[in-house]
Amino acid sequence: MQDKSRFGVFLAARQGYTHVAEAWRYYLRISLAALALHVATIYGIDTFLPESGLVTRFLWGLPAEAALSLVLFLQARLILCGEVFGTEEWRASASEARNDMMETTIIVQVLVKMFYALLFTALVGLAESGLLEKSSAAKIGAALIIGCAFWGLRFTMMHVLAAVGQSMKAFFWRVHGLGVSARVFGLIFCCTLPFVFLREIMIHGVVADVTQVTDAMRSFVLIVSGVLSYIVNLVLGAALVYALKDMMGKDLKTA
Repeated sequence: MQDKSRFGVFLAARQGYTHVAEAWRYYLRISLAALALHVATIYGIDTFLPESGLVTRFLWGLPAEAALSLVLFLQARLILCGEVFGTEEWRASASEARNDMMETTIIVQVLVKMFYALLFTALVGLAESGLLEKSSAAKIGAALIIGCAFWGLRFTMMHVLAAVGQSMKAFFWRVHGLGVSARVFGLIFCCTLPFVFLREIMIHGVVADVTQVTDAMRSFVLIVSGVLSYIVNLVLGAALVYALKDMMGKDLKTA
C-alpha cells in the first residue's frame, strides 16, 4: 500500500533554501516590520523578562508571531498561487475569501505555537519539580508529552492549508500515521542546523570570553539570534509548502 504521507525531505529543504535565496528581495520588502518586531520581542523579553516561562514569553511574543504568520501566508500564496503582494494583480484579485484565509492562517499558526508552548511548559515543570526521579507516573507523563509533541509536528503544515483555503479533511486522511511527523522532524532539522552553526560562528567571532560579555556584545548576540531565527522561519515555511505540495499533489487545491 502506498504511503500517502510521503514527501522528499531533502528535496523540500533544498527547494525551501533555493526559494528564499531567489526571492530575498521580496521577503526583505514584506518582512521589514515583522523582522523588526521579531528582533525587538526577543531583545525585550531577554532584557526585561529573563526569568519568564515559556507561556509568558509566548504571550508577549503574540504580536510578533501574528506578523510572522502574515508573512508565511504571503509566502504560501506566492509559491502555490503565484500571487505577489503589492502588485496590481494582487490588488485586482482581492476578495473577502482571501481575507478570511489570511485571518485563518494567522489563527492556525498562533494556535500551533501555543500548543507547543503549553507542552514544553508542562515538560519543563515536570523536570524542575524533581518528580521524574521519584515517580513512575511522572516519567510516563513526560513520555506522553514528548510523544504528543512529536505526533503534533504534522500541525506545522496546517497554516499552508489555511492560506489556500484547502480543506483539512484530505490532509488528515493522509497523515494518520507517524511517518509524516518523522519527515517533518527531518525537515526542521535540515532547515535549522546550518543556521545554528552560523550563529555559533558569528557569536564566537565577537564574544571570545563568555565571562567578559559587554552590553554591546549581548545586544549583538540577541540581534543575530533574532535575525537568523526569522530566516529559519522563512526557509522552513517555504520547505513545508513544497513538502505539502509534493505530498498532496493534485489533491492540493488552491483558491
